Amino acid sequence: MSELAQALGTSRAAAHDLLRRGLRRMEELEGQLGLCARIQAGERERADLTERLRRAELELRHLTSRKGAA
Repeated sequence: MSELAQALGTSRAAAHDLLRRGLRRMEELEGQLGLCARIQAGERERADLTERLRRAELELRHLTSRKGAA
């Protein structure tokens, strides 16, 4: 907090208040926009698709190796 106050040219208490207000505003905006929730949902979807692709690649290798052995 001291470094923030120094960078802002204000007291530690004022820096603390500014930080709290900023965080509160960010939480309000997140509640309205849902950006973090959408990002997290997209990351989960990407992870799911990556896993599905990994399984498909394994299955393809398995089928290719069986075809080559026949």
